[in-house]
Amino acid sequence: MGPGDTQRLRPFPQFSNVTLINPSIGKSSYHAGFVRVQKRFSDGFSLLAHYTRSRYMDDAEAANEYGVTGSYMDQYHRNLDWGRSATDVPNHLVVTALYQVPAAFGNPYLNALFGNWNIGVLQTVQSGPPFTVITTANTTNAFAAGPLRPNLVGDPDLPSDQRTLSRWFNTSAFVNPAAYTFGNSPRSVLRGPGIVTTDLTLEKTIGLVGDTRFDVRVEAYNLLNRANFYIPGFTLGAPDFGAISSARPARTVQLGARLSF
Repeated sequence: MGPGDTQRLRPFPQFSNVTLINPSIGKSSYHAGFVRVQKRFSDGFSLLAHYTRSRYMDDAEAANEYGVTGSYMDQYHRNLDWGRSATDVPNHLVVTALYQVPAAFGNPYLNALFGNWNIGVLQTVQSGPPFTVITTANTTNAFAAGPLRPNLVGDPDLPSDQRTLSRWFNTSAFVNPAAYTFGNSPRSVLRGPGIVTTDLTLEKTIGLVGDTRFDVRVEAYNLLNRANFYIPGFTLGAPDFGAISSARPARTVQLGARLSF
């Protein structure tokens, strides 16, 4: 790679770009272990908890990947793209619980109002998504598929007590590569904030006259209104580089009712 016209250096210079549609090029490796705890429904209560510890590596970009370069960086050195997959979630915990409030009130009106409610809770805790740091321009004068990755000159991770929304990682650890060279920063070099959500469901069926019944349902997503932030800016040289400026949805409540007859 160097200055000037590089078309003449191609294996077949009489052709321009050659596109391979849906190439089956790439490899992946997934290892995982899990622990599951279950209490089947009895006495009005059930519980299911599932924790997975995993590691997912590959060298092929996904459509939902953060810091996409368009494909592989260097066709002749595919090992440069070996890194954490876009769907790598090393820690994933899901807990679901269901409790049926018994009709244990002495007053029939209280039983009708407060008894026989089904309460469901879904708790999710998982690692944040990985992302790749990229540069604003391709300075190789080669035919790489997209933006370059920068050079890594230090530890990009910051201790948890030093992370802020305006500086989620060590931005000084990245510099633009020299002209006509690829950067050495790995793919999926960093990871965004984790995700913690608590969802709640309340539902009750009230029998009326004959076969007529009235169903009431309340759903609350992200009940505790926790701020689950998206990944920070990952383009070296951009104004938002290293800063988090958006979050996932806040608490949402839905109410539903249905009359069946």
